[in-house]
Amino acid sequence: MSTALSAKNKTAFAIGALKKPNDDDPLVNAWIRCNDIVFSWFKNSLSKMVASSILYMTTAADVWKDLHERFSQSNRHKVFQLRKALSVHNQENSSVIDYFTELKSLWNELLSFKPIPACGFTSMKTLIDDHEEQYVMQFLIGLNDSYSHIRGQVLLMDLLPSINNVFSLILQEEKQRGLSNGSTQHLSTSTALVSKTSTGNSNLKGSGRRHEQPVRKDKVICNHCGYISDTVDKCYKIHGYPPGWKSNKNKLSVSGAVNQVSADRNT
Repeated sequence: MSTALSAKNKTAFAIGALKKPNDDDPLVNAWIRCNDIVFSWFKNSLSKMVASSILYMTTAADVWKDLHERFSQSNRHKVFQLRKALSVHNQENSSVIDYFTELKSLWNELLSFKPIPACGFTSMKTLIDDHEEQYVMQFLIGLNDSYSHIRGQVLLMDLLPSINNVFSLILQEEKQRGLSNGSTQHLSTSTALVSKTSTGNSNLKGSGRRHEQPVRKDKVICNHCGYISDTVDKCYKIHGYPPGWKSNKNKLSVSGAVNQVSADRNT
């Protein structure tokens, strides 16, 4: 609210620094218009219940003073809350960007209650450096243990980098891990696909061989006549042909055909 008033050059009306002119002053009407504008800003920014309690006030300065007395809180309580939030603030499942953004918000709010005076003395510069070092330490403490290696490298430096430089280092480490994990996952997927394809091709080749050359365990050849699927005990040449029997040349092997021709010549 203070920033909005300053942007509109109306802070003097809120804090009461610009008093109302006398009724015979030619600027009194301009002052009344500006005061009414600021008063309406206050009323529209409040909840309905709180806004109803300021309706009968006349000046914006009275509204500002009343709200400040009712809702302002001691800085010690706010500082305690901020320090407590910082002490338990950890990265956990958040990304480095989200973790640092929330930490920066808490740290800057704490700094607004405990500002460091701008001064050129050496002792003040030491205080500023110490404050910056605490900021970096707070950021490193809240990081996950997976960043312990790079955290140790930062702590071993003679001159501790600024908080923005440390954040940049951790962010680069996070991105590098993301690229490494992506490459590993892609390699594992490719290996699995190649292995699956090789297995499938092997099965297809094996099934093709079985289809082209089926194994017939019951295949026998007669030693006497050379017919397939005959034995000496059932050989038609020895025991005679059954009635209506017709010769099947497909069952006759090469050796059987030779034996047949030799037998016919002997007879």
